[in-house]
Amino acid sequence: MTEEKRRFYAPVTLKKRPRFSFVVPVYDRKRVVRECLLSCLRQTFDDFEIIVVFDGSPAETRDYLSEICSHRKIKIFSYAEPFGTACRARNRGIQEASGEYICLLDSDDLSNSTRLETVESLITQTNSDVIYGSIRFLVDAGRIVPGISFGDIAEPNQNGFTLADLIAANQIYTLSASIKREKLLKFGGFRLEMRYREDYELWLRLKYRGATFSFTNAVLSIYRIHGGNNELNFKDNDSHWYNKAIESYKKPFVSWGS
Repeated sequence: MTEEKRRFYAPVTLKKRPRFSFVVPVYDRKRVVRECLLSCLRQTFDDFEIIVVFDGSPAETRDYLSEICSHRKIKIFSYAEPFGTACRARNRGIQEASGEYICLLDSDDLSNSTRLETVESLITQTNSDVIYGSIRFLVDAGRIVPGISFGDIAEPNQNGFTLADLIAANQIYTLSASIKREKLLKFGGFRLEMRYREDYELWLRLKYRGATFSFTNAVLSIYRIHGGNNELNFKDNDSHWYNKAIESYKKPFVSWGS
């Protein structure tokens, strides 16, 4: 056999799919985005990738993050113009991801270093489609939220929830959620028309379609509360978006975006 044929017939090592894919939509906030990505890279469970989707981000933001985004675990995708919410960027991340589970995290939040290790243990025990858990609040100076102080922990309902419970009130913080990618591809991602409560509508749809949910009391992520939180743009019209979520969750998912 010639050398050329030996090279052609040499065994090929197929790259294994990662267990997890962090999906991080990014617009601006250079400093906190870097902290977010570092918190993902510092996981105690190493089988993961990070999908960063720049959603019309300013050039200076991309330049500032260029070094950390060159890390071997980070894959970059981008849009030239911003969409206005995280829906399109999250959907792109879900589609481009290779991991079995999608770990949602917004660019101003942080992942606990043991998040994936904790989630992997629960997946092994339950094989659930959605894993969620506790979150800790990091309240920046200048933002006051009644009933929430720096360091407070929000824990899941210890009895789990039915669809009726979920209709009554949201049960899951998005930054704590890890979702089986095949279920998202089957039932859909974030509805582009939902400018607010898009995560809530997704939980309703997944629950309605029979997805299984499991929770942990462990703190999985840290929720940064500051003056630039996007929910401030929509919270005054919360009842409208709640009603839209209730009207939408039984309907087929139509568009992932472009």
